[in-house]
Amino acid sequence: MTKINTAFKGGYRLTPKLLIVYMIMSLFALSNSINAQVGGISGSKISSYTVDVVNHHNVEFEPAFYHFNSRKRWDNNGNLDDFSVNSDSTKWITGLNFRVTYGLMDKLELGVDFSSDMLLTRIGARYVFYDKEKTGLAAITGINIPMGNKTVSKSVRLSNTIAKAGGGLVFTGYILPDFSVDVNAQYFRFIEKTLDDGTNNWYLNSDFGYYLLERKLQLIAGFGYQFSKYGTFNTEVFTLYPGITVETGKQYIIVLSAGIDVLGKNTDKNIGAALALTIILD
Repeated sequence: MTKINTAFKGGYRLTPKLLIVYMIMSLFALSNSINAQVGGISGSKISSYTVDVVNHHNVEFEPAFYHFNSRKRWDNNGNLDDFSVNSDSTKWITGLNFRVTYGLMDKLELGVDFSSDMLLTRIGARYVFYDKEKTGLAAITGINIPMGNKTVSKSVRLSNTIAKAGGGLVFTGYILPDFSVDVNAQYFRFIEKTLDDGTNNWYLNSDFGYYLLERKLQLIAGFGYQFSKYGTFNTEVFTLYPGITVETGKQYIIVLSAGIDVLGKNTDKNIGAALALTIILD
C-alpha cells in the first residue's frame, strides 16, 4: 500500500488506514473512558463498580454533568505534544448523562444510561455471586449502542457507529468497616468488523473509599487503565480519579469527582470534573 508522507515524531509513517484511525481517535479521544465500559448499573465510588446492587424493586435515577478539556496529546512513543504549533488550541467536551437502574432481585440489577444528545446508550446488568463480611464478587455485562441523529454509511462502518458488547468481574474488599476497595476488570469487543480494525478493548479500575463523619462523607482515590486495539494501532491511557461522595440524606447521594490523565499513548491528555446526583426511589 502506498505510504503517505505524514509521520509522528516517533519516526514511523502512517498508512491510509492508520491515518483514518488517527483521525477517529482525535475526534473521540475526549470522551470519558468510563463511558466505554459497562453502563446502566449502580456504583458507590467513581471509576470502579462495587459488588452491591440496588435493593429489590427499588430504582436509582442519576443525572450527571461532566466537563473535560485537553491541550496536549500523547504520540505513539508516549511523548506529549501540543495540538498546534503555537500552543493556542484547547479541546472541550461538556455534557449530561442519565442513568436508570432497577433492582430486579436481591442479587441482580438491570439498567440503562444515555447521554443528553443520545449519541450513546448503554444497557448493563450485574449479578452478585457472593457478598460476605470481608470480600464480595460479582459479574457485570452490557452492550454499548451508538445512536444519535446522523447519517451513517452502511458500507463504511467505523468504530464509533458499531455497538460493543462485553463484561467483566467486580471484586470488593472490606479492609475496615469504613474502608473498602473495589477492583474491576472488563473486556469489550465490537459486534461487527470495523473499517479501522477495532478489536480488543480492556479496562482495569480500582477505587479506595474511606468514610468519615459517621459515613456521611466518603473520600475516594481511584485509578483507571484503558487499552484499545485498532489493527496495528493501539491507544492506552492511565487516569487518576480523586473525589468524594456526600451521603447526608436517606434518598440521595452526591458524587463529586475529577479525572486526570497522567500517562498515555496515541490519545489526548484530558483533565476534567463531574457532578452526579443519585436519587433512590422506593
